[in-house]
Amino acid sequence: MSRKEVEIVSFSIPSSLAGEMNDTLKKMGYSSRSEIIRDALRSFFYEKKEIEKVEGFLEGVVNIYHKEMADKLLSEVKHRNSKLIKSYLHSHFQHSDICLDILVVSGKIDEVRNLLYELESIKGVELVRTFSTPGK
Repeated sequence: MSRKEVEIVSFSIPSSLAGEMNDTLKKMGYSSRSEIIRDALRSFFYEKKEIEKVEGFLEGVVNIYHKEMADKLLSEVKHRNSKLIKSYLHSHFQHSDICLDILVVSGKIDEVRNLLYELESIKGVELVRTFSTPGK
């Protein structure tokens, strides 16, 4: 990559996340923090593009890893979207401050996308992963 093709972007992250990034750099042999961030962003955008490709209807499973502080807002979102959420499971992990919600969703893709975007924007939600049924 030539210098002309690179844009410098600056941002802040919690020290704990920076520590994880440094550990990953050493363990996985990344050449720099920048390469880890580029790799993470490529993954993030790939996943978003895959959801954007879906047309019509989406059925699948949504995994939500979140801190306990997000429970109330997640509950409100789940209730507002009860026609899309066919069932769900909530579990609190014993040895961390992380909970897992698993939602089984089925509905018009635009409505499911809006649900996913709303879930991802909740403070305390660490990760949202969607697994959709294979297309026809």
